[in-house]
Amino acid sequence: RSVITPLLISTTILFYLGVAFSFLVVTPAVVSFLLSFGTSLMQPLIGIGPYFAFVARLSLAFGLIFELPVLVFFLSILGIVDPRWLLRTWRFAVIAIVVFAAVLTPPDIFSQLAMAVPVTLLYITSVLAAMIATRRRDRDQTTSEDE
Repeated sequence: RSVITPLLISTTILFYLGVAFSFLVVTPAVVSFLLSFGTSLMQPLIGIGPYFAFVARLSLAFGLIFELPVLVFFLSILGIVDPRWLLRTWRFAVIAIVVFAAVLTPPDIFSQLAMAVPVTLLYITSVLAAMIATRRRDRDQTTSEDE
């Protein structure tokens, strides 16, 4: 119970933060960019169904991506991921984040950067949280062995 409750709360908060960031920051900029392709001869039209599908897909992608700190924290607690290794390979992580942002977002640079920059910050935050968690786990293990 002492592990599940904070995990559930942080997962929910991070998911909603990702959805809110997508809805309030990314979606207005992306939609205005996509609608700017109109000319005097052709006016861009958007249907309500495709718009809601677009916003829902973008919000879901951001909500899931904002779960990165919880995932890395959980994997480091289990000993599957070493935070020092994550810190050493941050360059590869940034490249992977940019590639995933390019795949998950529409083909404009703003939405790709709007996903890549926060996810990179979340990656760094998750590595720091994992370092704290593994340090605490190692300290608890050494104190239990000493007793």
